[in-house]
Amino acid sequence: MKGKLETVMNDTELTWAAKGLMSILLNKSKNGEYGIFKLDEITPFTKETKEELEKTIDELTEKGYMSLFPETNGDGSFKEWNYIFFHEPKENPLLPERN
Repeated sequence: MKGKLETVMNDTELTWAAKGLMSILLNKSKNGEYGIFKLDEITPFTKETKEELEKTIDELTEKGYMSLFPETNGDGSFKEWNYIFFHEPKENPLLPERN
């Protein structure tokens, strides 16, 4: 796990809030490389508000550590967002190219 977390911890572009959230997520993931979660599943692990967590998730998404995708109901209508996180940045085709 140390090697997987090391990338996140040494990323000088991330705030401490983002590093802390990724530490929790990687620690709770089954393989230490990626995982999927819903926002309500992680709110019990912090005193931050949902809005503060969303801001941190936005940061991680912009830096390539996280992506989100919709979960739909049986009829195809939107249900809620799911988040996938990675132990290292990934290129997200929905975001502008990084220099």
